[in-house]
Amino acid sequence: MISDLKITFDDIDLTQYFDLTKEPDRGLFPEIENTKVDVTNQTGTHITHSCFKEREITLEIYVFQRNVRELKDKLAKIIATKTARLWFSDEPDRYFNAKLDGESSLIREETNSMEFTGTLKFLVPEGVSHSIYTTVATNFKPGYAGENLVLDPEFNYVNKYYQPWTYLSDEKFNGSRVLSADFDDTTDTIHDGTYKSMAVQRLNLRKANVKKGDKVTGGVWVRVRDFATGDTDGHATFQITIEEYAALGGPRIGWTTKVLNGAKLNAWIFLQNTVSITQPQTNYISLVPFVKHDGSVDISKPQMNLGATLLDYTVPDSQFLDSIPLPNSGTYPCYPTIKATLNGESGHISFINSNGGVLQFGNPEEADVKPGKRSDKVAKYTFYGKNPKTDLKLNEGGVTAYKHFNGNDKLNIVQGSIDYKSYISSMAPVFKKDKNDVWHGPRLAGKLDKNFNNESTGDFQYVSRIIFKPRDEERGRIELYLYDETDTIVMGTVIRDSSNKNPQLKVEYHGHDGEYLETRSLNRKTFNGSFWEVKMRRKGSKLIWEFGQVKGIKESNAAIRNHIDRYERNFSAYENQKVVGHCLWFEKLSNTKETEMRWTDFHFTWINTPNWKNIPNLFDDGDEIEVDTENKQLLINGVVEQDSAYLAIDNEWDKFIIDKDYNEIQCVVSDWANTPEVSVEYEESYL
Repeated sequence: MISDLKITFDDIDLTQYFDLTKEPDRGLFPEIENTKVDVTNQTGTHITHSCFKEREITLEIYVFQRNVRELKDKLAKIIATKTARLWFSDEPDRYFNAKLDGESSLIREETNSMEFTGTLKFLVPEGVSHSIYTTVATNFKPGYAGENLVLDPEFNYVNKYYQPWTYLSDEKFNGSRVLSADFDDTTDTIHDGTYKSMAVQRLNLRKANVKKGDKVTGGVWVRVRDFATGDTDGHATFQITIEEYAALGGPRIGWTTKVLNGAKLNAWIFLQNTVSITQPQTNYISLVPFVKHDGSVDISKPQMNLGATLLDYTVPDSQFLDSIPLPNSGTYPCYPTIKATLNGESGHISFINSNGGVLQFGNPEEADVKPGKRSDKVAKYTFYGKNPKTDLKLNEGGVTAYKHFNGNDKLNIVQGSIDYKSYISSMAPVFKKDKNDVWHGPRLAGKLDKNFNNESTGDFQYVSRIIFKPRDEERGRIELYLYDETDTIVMGTVIRDSSNKNPQLKVEYHGHDGEYLETRSLNRKTFNGSFWEVKMRRKGSKLIWEFGQVKGIKESNAAIRNHIDRYERNFSAYENQKVVGHCLWFEKLSNTKETEMRWTDFHFTWINTPNWKNIPNLFDDGDEIEVDTENKQLLINGVVEQDSAYLAIDNEWDKFIIDKDYNEIQCVVSDWANTPEVSVEYEESYL
């Protein structure tokens, strides 16, 4: 048969490689297993337990292919080893988490050497499908006609509502904050797009009582600092879009765009648009600024309101709902992820839902001091913009495990400078000419603040992201270290390509005092990218190194890594070694051509620092709280909290499953604390 059914696995179209001999049977429901017990003197049987089992999906395929070996290799790379989303076009809003299972076959037809039939079998361990859309519900009240419907027009919560490649400017425009965005080819590679939304779209929706044809007006002040390639008036650099959604977390169902025109470099101009609601299903709207991939812009005073006239700019008061409604059109329970941003200190934060469940973190009753733990991010640099501000020192301080070239008497040389302007999203080394047969280049070093206890010991996590592109006839090396007050290395990672013939990617791991521990020669067919994340962590006496290939960046600025090399060792003798500084050294060999190298961002966090804390101040202003109900985890500022004063003993995790058509969650904090911003995210599930 010639099937019109499209099937994708891990977002790759499988039906480009084969047709179907018949439609796949996905089952009306997963198989149900009932546990039965016969009861004496009772007719029939007694069911003690019921559960849905895994689901099997078999594709019966037809292939017309001259080179079937090439086809098999392509399919093996796509489906053979991983669990991923299996999607069918006749159920476009759902997917299965599936893995290839059992026996697969491909048999040649006797009458034609290019015709084959066969089967592919997939196992769905959960047995259920999930919505492709993440539903997002918040505790913000719906907007009203006279209100500015932009959620955060003063950019107080840039890290939450705006993309990681945007940043706050030091200046103000008519008393209001300025949000900046610089986009070049590197940023485009990392964030993947042409026109990119400056806002995190799914978090900027406002509930609005509108119907088709109603007017909405939005506008923003914008200043272009660098036009996109070929642009002279802003039309290819910046635009605003008023978007329409039927549901939080659902797809965009309508939008109207206004492109910037008449802009002059470094001059503020106001861009405004009045639109009519295009869809009868519209329940949510948002004003979204977009910037072209190689443009640089500033924006200020975004305003959106109902009606055909743009009202005077206002900053809306934070109006919060008492409870968050969680509609659920799924037919199987799903687990929510709850996120909250503290608007001031609080002694505890608790969540109560309509199932009667309670999750409590902290202790609302106890006012005495108690032992606890906290995590503090004491250093964070992002090198976006033409003049990023850091306290890094150039060619002053820092350490190395390789003072001498190849162990001889020649000293490797710290020299050169840093280019902050050629790459909007990263810094690059500028090397001096040097005929000496040594490694040389610029080094950046910085101090690390102490933890909450005013100490430089304890568990920590270091994260740096770099560009390193091994190529023919090029050599390069990047050294990254953490060190103590005596300039003794605590741990380090070295990334290098020392061959001028074949591109190499070698990663070295170094321990106390620069002790060489391990070299990994990474397979370039697997580690085939150029954007990498270096992690170094201490957990008690254990040191952990991770080198990962970055596939993309999440809205939270966390890396999506598709390949990771990991190494760990125990060093009980040095678990209390202080960490007071860090450095990164770009290096090339003599006057040979250097590998392309850049540094994009860095942060250092003290993790789970033991302390004595007053319970009413357990949570700090600005803390990012995440409650993962499925995995029963609490994360504070991105770090999992365990065995501390944050966790209550009898939390009712299982009651927080969303299993009805309508559910509610309420957030409770200390009676003297401000209401936090809360969002709940979940994927509806279906039998």
